[in-house]
Amino acid sequence: MSFQKILVPVDNDGYADDAVDKAIALAELSGGSIVALHFGNKADDKAGQVTVDKVVAKGKEKGVDVKTEMATGSPAEIILERSKDYDIIVMGTSGKKKILSGSVAKAVIRSASCPVIVVRSQR
Repeated sequence: MSFQKILVPVDNDGYADDAVDKAIALAELSGGSIVALHFGNKADDKAGQVTVDKVVAKGKEKGVDVKTEMATGSPAEIILERSKDYDIIVMGTSGKKKILSGSVAKAVIRSASCPVIVVRSQR
């Protein structure tokens, strides 16, 4: 299976950093590209823009194309809706009640339209 379109949900707490690194490595191996999908409280989220810009910079260092998207709303619902457009989702989890928490990861694993890799943060 080829992983050309990789979705990486991110938020501002840093728990997705390890997942971003794994997604970039996967994109390098498969020749794929990444969409960093940020969840925030509002559409104009400056901290969120800084977060996705860091993902773009990491990808650029490795020669991986990274596009960004911003979203508001239920992370699980949005990720599940978008999963049909991707080959794989690589997401971080803290195991705590954060945006990319264990409960969001569980919902995505159960119902996503594509494979899901969950990377537990080493923070």
